[in-house]
Parts: sequence; structure tokens; C-alpha cells
Amino acid sequence: MEDEIAYPELERMRKASEKSHIIGEFIEWLHDVKNIHFYRFHEHKDGCRQPHDHSQWSKCRRRRPMTGELVEFSMTTTDEEREKACVIGPDQLDVVCGYPEDPTSSRFGLETVNTSIEQLLADFFDIDLKKVDKERRALLDDIRKEAGEKGVEV
Repeated sequence: MEDEIAYPELERMRKASEKSHIIGEFIEWLHDVKNIHFYRFHEHKDGCRQPHDHSQWSKCRRRRPMTGELVEFSMTTTDEEREKACVIGPDQLDVVCGYPEDPTSSRFGLETVNTSIEQLLADFFDIDLKKVDKERRALLDDIRKEAGEKGVEV
């Protein structure tokens, strides 16, 4: 029977530490020296859409009579005209988060990655930081317990 590792997540972290440290320094160098930052395309979530509201003129659309193309109303269109001619029903949802409907369509669909370097590295090396914290606490408890049994103060 193999010896079971008492703190497997800490062991996984220890094994990855050298590579993790180098990658982390590289990411910091990109940010601090080269002014290179990480971005990702925004993913719309529940709070990004709300039922269509005709009073939000910038969200209303009409169809051009000849082509059927969806176009915005001019700013001079009255609320009544817009509500009558808007082809977007109240059962449809408007994107209200500030990102485009299809965020991959332009650079305006990009959002800053706010994940810490530590978390990015943990994700890459498949390390659960909550488990690491739990195992660290258990290790400290074990050290204190063992020291107490030997009559040593910690």
C-alpha cells in the first residue's frame, strides 16, 4: 500500500512552484515593463439584458420600406412615432451592459481580465486555492499539536 500524501494540494503546489514562479514573473514583467494587459471578450450574463423599452430610443429599430433593413430612428422622431414603428417587441431583450450584442464583433466587446496572477496560475496548474488554504491550516494545527506533545511552545 502506497503512503498517502497528507496534504495533496500543498504537494501539487510545491511541485508546480518553480514553473509557476517563472510564469508569474513573466506576467508581471508584461504588465509593469511592457504595459501589456489581458483582455477577454465579454460574455453576456443574466443582468446584461432587460425587456425592450421604447423610451430608450437608441435601442429601437425600424425597417426600411424598400430593403427591410433594420435601422435606428433619428433623434427627431417622437416617442409616439417610435413606439408605433419600432419592430422590437417588449418580449425581446435589449443588451444594457454597455457591450455590443456580439462582443466578438469589435474591440469594444473586450473587458479587462481582473483575475489575480495567483488565481490564473492556480487554474493553469489545476490547484484549488481554497483546498491549499485548508491544508495549510491543518498543517499548522498538526505542527502545534505535535509541539504541544513535546512540550514546545509555538
